[in-house]
Formats: sequence, structure tokens, C-alpha cells
Amino acid sequence: MRKNRHWVKRATALTMTACLLTMGSLQAGATALSDAQSEKAEAEDNLDDVNGQISEIESQQSSLQAEIDALDAELVTTIANISILEDEISSKQAELVQANEDLAAAQESEAEQYESMKERISYMYINGSDVSLFNALMGASNFADALNHVQMCVSVYSYDRQMLEDYQEAVALTEELVEQVSEEEAALQDQQSELQSQQDSLNAMISEKSSEMDDFDTMLSEAQALAEEYRATIAEQTEVIAQEVAAQQAAAAAAEESSSSSASASSESSSSGSSTSDSSSSGSSANSSSSGSSTNSGSSGSSANSSSSGSSTNSSTSGSSRGRWS
Repeated sequence: MRKNRHWVKRATALTMTACLLTMGSLQAGATALSDAQSEKAEAEDNLDDVNGQISEIESQQSSLQAEIDALDAELVTTIANISILEDEISSKQAELVQANEDLAAAQESEAEQYESMKERISYMYINGSDVSLFNALMGASNFADALNHVQMCVSVYSYDRQMLEDYQEAVALTEELVEQVSEEEAALQDQQSELQSQQDSLNAMISEKSSEMDDFDTMLSEAQALAEEYRATIAEQTEVIAQEVAAQQAAAAAAEESSSSSASASSESSSSGSSTSDSSSSGSSANSSSSGSSTNSGSSGSSANSSSSGSSTNSSTSGSSRGRWS
């Protein structure tokens, strides 16, 4: 019986130890699970923030790309206008060259005509207009011939004068043309300078926008890499959570099985102890019956030397009875 009790105490102690270990394991697992869930939640929040940043960066990139496209289109138009102006300037330069050549020719003709007229006028003044007119009149055969000579002199003078005026007018017109073409060329040059400045400005703006786009590309790459890290953390912690939940379930099942085994062992020990106690009680009863039988036998035989230790009292009682009866 003592052995059974010892065994029961030992089983109980083992069961309690197993329960304590299981509780400790469950508590540690709960802490690890809580940490994993917290880290996963934090990573999910960070991932949401980074995804928001990525969306904002992509939106800014789209707006910036639209600006770059507009600037590119404006630059193409400006370059086309510059090309057109270059053609116009070339044409004006050719016109200016021709106008200068015409002006030089007109000036030369004017000078020649002026020199010719000047020589004739000088000749007329040197020789005297009256003498020349007198010679013309005296040399004439009649009045009509004299009149013709006079008209001829006047016509020569008028022709020279008209030719000089014509050449002077041609020179003036040519000079005006040269001035006009020069002004037009200068205006085209100014337009070309403005367009060239505009082109330079557009190129600078496009370069600046492209640099901003490169910065956005870098920011986007960094944000995407960070998002990938958060996704990896979430996946990792999800796996840890699954493992911890499985471990807790296994520990709980093991604790339940250990408790069931301990309860079964305690029940079997109690049953065994009861059986042993019943057997002892049965043995005592049998011994008592045997003793009783021996006593009765001794009493019947009236023997003073009864060998049964259990019947001593009974024998003495029997003796006393015999004394009383005597």
C-alpha cells in the first residue's frame, strides 16, 4: 500500500512538472507570438505608408512627364521656327547682296551721267552759250534750220538733266531697298536671337525637369526596395506566427494528453490500493474465524493446554466458567 501511495505521489509530481513546463512553454510561445504579430502589424503599417509614398511619387512623375512633353513640343516648334527664320535670313541676305549690287551700279551710272553732263555743260560754258547759239544760228541755212539747231541744244541739255535725275532716283530707290532689306534682315536676326534664347531656356528647363525625373526615379526605386523589405518582413512574421500557433496547439494537446495519462494512472493506483486493502480485510476475517474455531474446540475439550494464541482469552473465560459451574 505504501508503494502505491509513493507511486501516486510521484506521478502527481511528474504531472505537475509537465504542466508547469507546458505553461512556461505556452507563455514563452505567447510572448513570441505577440512579438511577431506586433512586428507584422508595424511592417503592414509601414508598407501602407510606403505604398502611399510610391503612389505620390508616381503621380508627381506623371505630372512632371507631362510638363517635359509640353516643353519638348514647344522646343520642337521653336527649333522649327528657328529653321524657318534661318531660311528667311538667308533669303534676305541674298536680297541685300543684290540690292547693294544694284545700288552700286546705280551710283556708278549716276556718276557717269553726272560726269558726262558736267563735261558738256563745262564745254558749253567754256565756249560760251551765246557763241554756240550764234554759231548755230549763223550756220543755219534758214530760220527753220536755226530753230532746229537751238532745239537740239536744248534737247541735249534736257536729256542730260533727265538722265541725271533718273539715275539719282534709281540710286535713291536702291538705297531705300537696301535700307529696307537691311532692316528686315536685322528684324529676322532679332527674331532668331529671341528664338535661340527661347531654345536655350527650353533646353535648360527640360534638363532641369529631367534631373527632377531622375530624382523621382531614385526615390521610387528606394521606396519600392523598402516596400519589398516590408513585404519580406510580413511574410517572415506570418510564417513565425503560423509556427507559434502550431507550437501552442501542439503544447496544449501534449498537456491535455499528459493530464489525461496522469488521471488514468491515479485512477489505476487508487483501484489497486483498494484491492489490496480488501484482501487484507479478508485475511483478518479468516484469521479471526480460525481463532474462534480453536477456542471453541478447546472449550469443548476442557483442555488447559490450548495451543492457539488467539484463543487464550477464550480459554481463560472457559476456565472461569468451569469454576463457577463447580
